[in-house]
Amino acid sequence: MKRALIFIGCCGLLLGFAVAAPVDARRQVPMMLENSWIYLSTGVSKAFFQTSDFATGYQFNEQRDAIVAMRLSIGHYFNPYLALSVSLMRGIHSNKFSNAQSVFPLTSEEATAQYSVTNNLFTLALRPALPLGRGLSMYGEGGLGYISRKGFSINQDGVVNNANFVTGIVGAGVNYELPSGVTLGLDSEYTPPVQSQKQPAIFYVGVGVGYVSRPEGKKVVTASDSYDFPLNLLQMNYMNQSIFYAEVAKYFTTPYIPIFFNGRIKVGEGLEFLYERNFFHTDKNFSIEWGVSAAQWQSQGLKQDFYTISLFPELKIWMVRSPRFDFYFEYSLAGPSYLSRVYIDGLDSGSHFTFQDFLGIGALAGSHKHVNINLRIVHFSNGNTLPINTGLAVPVMFGIGYAW
Repeated sequence: MKRALIFIGCCGLLLGFAVAAPVDARRQVPMMLENSWIYLSTGVSKAFFQTSDFATGYQFNEQRDAIVAMRLSIGHYFNPYLALSVSLMRGIHSNKFSNAQSVFPLTSEEATAQYSVTNNLFTLALRPALPLGRGLSMYGEGGLGYISRKGFSINQDGVVNNANFVTGIVGAGVNYELPSGVTLGLDSEYTPPVQSQKQPAIFYVGVGVGYVSRPEGKKVVTASDSYDFPLNLLQMNYMNQSIFYAEVAKYFTTPYIPIFFNGRIKVGEGLEFLYERNFFHTDKNFSIEWGVSAAQWQSQGLKQDFYTISLFPELKIWMVRSPRFDFYFEYSLAGPSYLSRVYIDGLDSGSHFTFQDFLGIGALAGSHKHVNINLRIVHFSNGNTLPINTGLAVPVMFGIGYAW
């Protein structure tokens, strides 16, 4: 834990000096975000499974290989004709297979059971674009894909094995960008079959909406327009199931549009220290922070101790503003983290590398709004970058901090 605290202190100082800038500069869109986008689409993903993709001697008379899926992409335009994109495509459900037949003896339960295969596709691609005028453009994509596949076994035979591998991807789409930066689009991507991994081709097509951050003129800010957006925050969060235990993540975890995530590994006690630094905010309601945290945890079942160290982005939505009290909602996703223990309570978390997510509410109070109070739930998982993704759930934590 001492090493973790030293780490968070050093990172906090580095963030403080590296991002040091006049307060008013934080009201401008950071240069690195200009001409960047975020886009979310929903559509259909089809994996073209054939008998040759299963272990020798197995086939299935019923299969569902076309499923509803979602695709999230972020990227940056270098110029109107070329961009770089990073995306994640995953099914809301899994591919299903049933009515099994085999040259090997099967019990009636094995023959009638339903089996699942999950494919998660991460891509890094160049995107040549062709502007057509009036906000309309078309594009192609080409690059690398990383597939994380979770398969299944029958009677200890790996019918579809768990696997991680790199493949090529191509794609295409059409975008219509409104003057506000809101973008409507049609997007698609394709990965060819990988015979060495018995992986079928995957095709996705969907429609979605996104936002492009375009350069804007410098804003003139007057004192009467000013709202409090602290530059720095130091915070301590604590939970103990013997004192209070509220596992509310399940209420935000839905199969169709998950707002948050749950996990099979449960935490019984935890102490977390974090530092945040603001680098962008709007005039009143939104701010973006970068942060670093270190935490010591104890599992609920076997009382095993472990720690995490995380870097994270954070979005705050400031919902109530008053002279002595500001109330906000906070959300953080995919903060790269180190997990000191892989096997916890007899469950395999996947790897030491993981991601941190958290969701919460908080407030700044006092005449100078230096006092911070906070409620937060936390989740760790590898984001399905590995076939094993058990997930770790931290129930409600109580936090107190100092902002300046």
